[in-house]
Amino acid sequence: MIPHPPIFLSDIRVTDIYVLLAIGFLWELLVRSIRLLACLRKPHWLLQQEAQLSLLKQIVTQHQNMGPSAFVETSKLERKLLQSERNLAQVYLRRAQKQKKIEKLLQRYGNWFNAGLVFIAYYGVPVLTLEGLDSVLSNDGSDVMYSLGQDYVDGGAYLKALLFPISYIGFGLKLSKWGMPASHAPASVGALAVMWSAQVTCSHLMDAVDAYFAT
Repeated sequence: MIPHPPIFLSDIRVTDIYVLLAIGFLWELLVRSIRLLACLRKPHWLLQQEAQLSLLKQIVTQHQNMGPSAFVETSKLERKLLQSERNLAQVYLRRAQKQKKIEKLLQRYGNWFNAGLVFIAYYGVPVLTLEGLDSVLSNDGSDVMYSLGQDYVDGGAYLKALLFPISYIGFGLKLSKWGMPASHAPASVGALAVMWSAQVTCSHLMDAVDAYFAT
């Protein structure tokens, strides 16, 4: 096993972390499933219309290749094709508007409402706090030994390095620490950060599902 600096924890709320991960994952799964079923997955009647339009395009192309002798029939088919394309365009527009409304309701307002409840429930409570880390490492051949030396790094600096660059530019990570004691906040992880990490993971998984049904 390759020796590596350990991560020392001064405080960890295991049950709360499990609960927050479950809340984040299940909420994102619910939101994305509703969005998928209501907006992205095409109903059977729409698939039939798309198939009919594709077949009509082939028929029009065949009649166009027949030349002037099929001019009248080709004109009728072209008008029918144009009308079918307009009807489908209106269907796509209505579905896009419906998707926008659902995303605004669930992903914007729903996410903020969910985050607000977690923020209030865990206000000022760190779910994970790191201790300091010593970069001085010695190995006598059998055991790896760690000792406090001149290169000792406090938990706050170590956490920033672990979460770089989010620790510097992520407003959500800073928001999750509001209300914590100043002595604990730099080295702590808040409840919102844990919940959002589960949401992001679920979101990436659902992106693959969305891509499958969008084709």
